[in-house]
Amino acid sequence: MRKNSDELVQFWSQRNNRVDPEKATYHCNKNATLISLGRFLQAIVECEEAIRLEPSCGRPHNRLATIYFRLGKAEKALNCNETSPCVDSILAFQAQALQNHLSRCTKARKVKDWKVILKESQATISLGVDSAPLVYCLHTEALLKLLRHQETHATYEKMPKFDLDYSNKLFGPVRSAYLLMIGTHIYLAADMFEDAVTTSQQASKLDPSSSEVNAVVRRARAVASAKMSGNLLFKASKFTEAYVVYNEGL
Repeated sequence: MRKNSDELVQFWSQRNNRVDPEKATYHCNKNATLISLGRFLQAIVECEEAIRLEPSCGRPHNRLATIYFRLGKAEKALNCNETSPCVDSILAFQAQALQNHLSRCTKARKVKDWKVILKESQATISLGVDSAPLVYCLHTEALLKLLRHQETHATYEKMPKFDLDYSNKLFGPVRSAYLLMIGTHIYLAADMFEDAVTTSQQASKLDPSSSEVNAVVRRARAVASAKMSGNLLFKASKFTEAYVVYNEGL
């Protein structure tokens, strides 16, 4: 997928080689291609360059605000829209609504009100925030806690996946750790214990002071260890002992 998108960007560059790269139009056109490919970090860079070259041009301001909105970054979307020569009143309303939904999710998570999180995260997705891993993770976690397992996996599969470096640059280490923590829960639910351990350890490196993340690391390790011990007992035909170990680990 990455190779194909690289080829498309290269093809775009060849088709637009007559456009002056010192013109905002060049970077506006390029960021449109990058957005369509889901390469938001690069699209942000192109928007910022277009703004630097032509601050009075409203299109890159509005496009940058839209990218941040789709990524679930409400405050940045609002700021970019406010500084645009052509303020988009609809986007301003949507970004403010996004901020309100996320605030309610944060408050609800503190008191473990999963039904509120489910409602608010769904409202956020319906608003058009289609590329925000945080929102999908909140929705996934709420479904998981409410024991709606089939929907949990379906929602997690829909979540846009970014590699770790990319995620860190866009969302920061603490939020990236949360995304990995939810991924760990999904792997545990799917009996993918080695993946759960690896993912939880990545989360711990990003946010080592989080008691929540560290608890998930311990659980992933305990379950993986129980599976290994249980498998050895099962192979030795010690079925009762294996059953006990499996149950203790899970």
